[in-house]
Amino acid sequence: MGIIDGKPRKRRGRTDYLLCLPLIPGKPPLAVAVLEAKAEDKLASLGIQQSRDYGRRFNTPFVFSTNGHLFAEFAEDTQHIRDALPLVQFPTPDELRQRYEALKKISLTSDADLRIHNQLVDAARILGLRVVDPIIVTKKGDCSFQQVVSDVT
Repeated sequence: MGIIDGKPRKRRGRTDYLLCLPLIPGKPPLAVAVLEAKAEDKLASLGIQQSRDYGRRFNTPFVFSTNGHLFAEFAEDTQHIRDALPLVQFPTPDELRQRYEALKKISLTSDADLRIHNQLVDAARILGLRVVDPIIVTKKGDCSFQQVVSDVT
């Protein structure tokens, strides 16, 4: 149960749009953002908290809310809400990719990073674990696949 527009409402738990980047053919795309759509006559930022909740569920670092004319954004890289932005300023997939790579300190075009990413996600699913942060391996080598598996078992 939640309060939406000042009225108690049962939350259905469905995101309006999950923005994903394709990485490897035949593999699931990487979810990088959640977009919550609201009615035209509502504030663009009305759905930002709902979007943040969904963003935590899908582990996306960027969340957006829009009324079709303007949008609001909360992002892990900036740690603040930007509101009443015109839609022409909505980030492109390439901009989201660049921001994601900078935030996670990886390259989504690096074969090695993508291979490790897929191994981590596959291992977590096999072990029945929820993937908290599917890309935890940085170029600095902060964590390896073997370390993750040994920490889990």
